[in-house]
Amino acid sequence: MPSPHDLPGLFLADSATKLPAEATGQVVVSGSHGGRYPGFLAALGGARAVILNDAGIGKDEAGIAALHDLETLGMPAATVSHMSCRIGSAADMMRRGVISRVNALAHLCGVAEG
Repeated sequence: MPSPHDLPGLFLADSATKLPAEATGQVVVSGSHGGRYPGFLAALGGARAVILNDAGIGKDEAGIAALHDLETLGMPAATVSHMSCRIGSAADMMRRGVISRVNALAHLCGVAEG
């Protein structure tokens, strides 16, 4: 697998809390959970699309709540399974992460569960 630095348009961030300007317009892979606030921060940071950690999905699907919110904003989004990689590590998500959920826009881009 090529290095994330060799993949144009991809930005790795262990946390979505403070995305730098370099993340604008990129597909952000973030170790943050897929809840509403990290999704909001990815959108606020200008990400073109985002992949977050499902953090076990949780009660009322709180760990993937960003998927619906971001779809409403027109942003493709997906989560990886917390069982496949470490939460908080974008590099580990790239190495071992398995897509667990996608919103309809990510699905249209060819992202699929598994």
